[in-house]
Amino acid sequence: IDDIPLQFIIRISKEIGLHPFINHLPDSYQTELIADGMNIPGSIRTKIILARTLICNPEILLLDNFMPRIERTEKQLIIDYLTGAESPWTLIAISNNPNFAKKCDRVIVLQDGKIVHNAPFDEIEANPMVKDIFKFSNEHNLKLLKE
Repeated sequence: IDDIPLQFIIRISKEIGLHPFINHLPDSYQTELIADGMNIPGSIRTKIILARTLICNPEILLLDNFMPRIERTEKQLIIDYLTGAESPWTLIAISNNPNFAKKCDRVIVLQDGKIVHNAPFDEIEANPMVKDIFKFSNEHNLKLLKE
């Protein structure tokens, strides 16, 4: 990470809503954090992990319910960035967030390890099983794919 331009790191941090926090640190982007980030909020730790991943320009981004501690408005900012047309990665996410599902090209619903739905969210959102998933049901897994 040492050879990545600071401007690129700042751009990614702004895109996911991390920049304001970093900007208020004593040494901004040069501030050293303690191990495991125990002196910062969980939502910030999640954003730092995401920023470190995005800075490496992944071809495939795999996410598994990674935003539970992030505030609703910040979630939308991150979702919009991750699913934007200009994003260079294929995104595969496990989530029960309907706003995330709406932004993805396909929603794949699994039941007992088998695909039972594979379509854009607007085509399957009225299905009772899909409605249950977005009510935070633990009975089904939902995979979202943004290509």
